[in-house]
Amino acid sequence: MIQIYIWYVMAGEFARFMLPGHDAWLSQMWLAQLLTYFLSWMSLQPLLRRLPSQHLRKMINGRVTGRHLAFGLALALLLGFLTAPVGRGHLLPSASTVLHGELRAVQHLAASRSLGGVAGLFLLVGVVAPTFEELLFRGFLLIALRRSSSPIFLSSFLFGFFHCHPNSHSALLGFRPLLPTAVLGAWFAYFAVKTGSLTTSILLHQFWNGGHVLLVAILTWMGTSPWLVDMAVSCYA
Repeated sequence: MIQIYIWYVMAGEFARFMLPGHDAWLSQMWLAQLLTYFLSWMSLQPLLRRLPSQHLRKMINGRVTGRHLAFGLALALLLGFLTAPVGRGHLLPSASTVLHGELRAVQHLAASRSLGGVAGLFLLVGVVAPTFEELLFRGFLLIALRRSSSPIFLSSFLFGFFHCHPNSHSALLGFRPLLPTAVLGAWFAYFAVKTGSLTTSILLHQFWNGGHVLLVAILTWMGTSPWLVDMAVSCYA
């Protein structure tokens, strides 16, 4: 996992080097994410070959119901409201702290009426990223850690750490996302195990990310005040 995190950091720096310029940030995000996924998948190949493939196939082919998704999203929202204040550092949201980088990017693109930019970011944040992260953290890691005493806790902690940014201006600020994302990851992991379906956690993660992207875009297009936009997505972790 340390190697994967190193790939994540290096991919971001490589993308900024290959695509310089302030206006190229969306292309930088795409290149960095895809490069991270490719390098991570390649580095995991030796371990993947040792794992019993039937476990992953069984979870991917598990049954998904609308009731599962509705209940999963409802509890995810509750957990988000309870833990998101840790991620932003104080109880109430404000225009300068609540929006994560990707949601702030959506707000910027929507304000400039860039439909293609919003669509591209929705595809990356709402579809591609959740799929990879669920396959890695709720698929590969849960199976790899199945003999440990706390596979859900361990995989979720690593999921939270993966979303930290220790290279930010303040180390404390960089690790604020750890608790909110780890708690959300634990819920996704529990749901995947409980339903026996990795597809359920993939869809939950996609609805969570994609729903917040669409909500920010729609509210911005409607001319909603930045403070209300912040309040509407205050549970996002």
